[in-house]
Amino acid sequence: MKVKPAVALLQALRAMAESRGSGIAGIARAGGQERVKINVRALFKYHDEDTGYRLVEEVLASMGEEDYRILEAKGIRLIRAGEGIYIEVPVELLEDPGRITE
Repeated sequence: MKVKPAVALLQALRAMAESRGSGIAGIARAGGQERVKINVRALFKYHDEDTGYRLVEEVLASMGEEDYRILEAKGIRLIRAGEGIYIEVPVELLEDPGRITE
């Protein structure tokens, strides 16, 4: 059974943050950043097909208004810039992946 697209995206983001979040956050903090833009391609290897979506692209294509509201409530935004799609995340979420919950 498929989970909500926002949940699938949050699960991938949390897995990425558990693996690399502290390093990314450290660099961002050193540069005085409070938010970080991450290309969604960085989430590909952290995506779990058990969510019901084979690819992150399927998750993004399935996103609706409710999904965007779920992300926004956590301070997370999806940004389309040029040919890419980025997920903008508060640095404190990368420092504490346990706060990236469904």
